[in-house]
Amino acid sequence: MIESISVLKGASASALYGSRASNGVVLITTKSASRDAGLGIEVSTNFNAVMLGRSFDDYQREYGQGRDGRLTSEATDARTSTQSAWGAKLDPSLSVPIYNGLIKPYGNVNNNILSFFRTGWTTTNSVALSRGTDVNDFRISISDMRNADIVPNSDMSRTTFMFKGGTKLGRKIRVEARSFRSTFRNVQFSALTKL
Repeated sequence: MIESISVLKGASASALYGSRASNGVVLITTKSASRDAGLGIEVSTNFNAVMLGRSFDDYQREYGQGRDGRLTSEATDARTSTQSAWGAKLDPSLSVPIYNGLIKPYGNVNNNILSFFRTGWTTTNSVALSRGTDVNDFRISISDMRNADIVPNSDMSRTTFMFKGGTKLGRKIRVEARSFRSTFRNVQFSALTKL
């Protein structure tokens, strides 16, 4: 969990972090446990939905897939002309192969592009435990994110575990340790990877 974000620019960034920070530094401070507050428990959940916010009304609907005013007759031709609408005039009584070899009617399909997309969503759930005293403190958190993109079969999930602990060694020395582990699974739309 993030406590604060600071942006350092120019000489102040270089003075603190060296020449690699000459263009600036984004400094992210993670949360620590509160002092003498007992065991702290944080639970959060978040849900977002995403819908395609545009229609595709600007397509011409007179000519279909192909080139030079001709129909595609084989799947190999169809694969190389999927983005070309320079074929013959549309005629739903004709059948032609499409990019994957299936035979489909050669007619206009309303909402063909919009029907491909779905409502996407992302949900994130987090739990954190923290405890602090004048000498020692710790914070442990786990977060689970699941995402279903607007493109079908393009999903992602991520689980993140974080531990941060610290202790004072005398009046002037403080030692902190952090551990961060994240695992994710990403499913890509298979038709895009096969083109």
